[in-house]
Amino acid sequence: MFLIISYSEDPHALLVQEELARRGAVCRVLDPRNLGCGATLSARLGTEDSLLWQVAPDEGIRLDDAECIWVRRTTISDEMVGGVAREHALFVRREWQEQLFGSLSGLSVPLVDDPIRQVLCPKPLQLKRATEVGLRVPETLVTNDEHELRAFAGGAGVELIHKTLGANDILLFTRVLSDEDMSKLDTLAPAPVIFQHRVMGAREVRAVVLADRVLAAAFAPEPSMVDGRRDLDVPYEPLSLPTDVEEKLCTLVSRLGLSMAVLDIRLDPDDQPVFLELNPQGQFLYLEILTGMPLVEAVADHLQRYARR
Repeated sequence: MFLIISYSEDPHALLVQEELARRGAVCRVLDPRNLGCGATLSARLGTEDSLLWQVAPDEGIRLDDAECIWVRRTTISDEMVGGVAREHALFVRREWQEQLFGSLSGLSVPLVDDPIRQVLCPKPLQLKRATEVGLRVPETLVTNDEHELRAFAGGAGVELIHKTLGANDILLFTRVLSDEDMSKLDTLAPAPVIFQHRVMGAREVRAVVLADRVLAAAFAPEPSMVDGRRDLDVPYEPLSLPTDVEEKLCTLVSRLGLSMAVLDIRLDPDDQPVFLELNPQGQFLYLEILTGMPLVEAVADHLQRYARR
């Protein structure tokens, strides 16, 4: 049996489940939001290890019996802590995260990918590993120090952009660092921000890496848009990256302890790639819709390839 840990309405999970079923494989989607809200998770450790996800009183699934588990979404939902006093909510969230991540990571079942590895690849580490494998990255400063930022901005001679380090409940796009932003640097101290030289170029690339396989698509957002994801009308087309670039992308993903990731790349005015960031479980379905690339099939291939026999 293949298992997918994700939301029950996640189209990525449902379509891959359907593809695996078409190939004759049994696959279940387990929604982490149900834990603590009717479903239970029990790990036995010692002489005999097991991990039981009790979907319903009369239905339990042994995760340690799975052929492969695609760990796509593990967010601790508000429903899990809905009946808990507000002052205890953070404690409950952390306990569920410890249980879910620790128990999954300890399995001998192949994971795509280990949830702890997914968390432990923040953007500064991504940029560092990218340079180590020979990819170009933007000149970058990660800081909460306004003096460091002023020095970085003053010596840049180019436009700067800024973005968040991690995922947030609110979708925050990459933006140009404006004069208004510079006038509010006294508000920077509470939390660090990523600042980078803006990479100019007409095209961006979204690349899906599955071990040693790369499926990429290029698009040309409006020049005024710093974050190409905001251009919802731009056409995408499949793109074959140079072999050496594909090898570097695959090596980067591997060095981060992952087998799968979705990467964002900017092509400079000379059409040379500049790595921006990656998401271990980024969105890829829209690329298939817009280009016809067989990404659902490719992910199913990847899970079957990693499955234990």
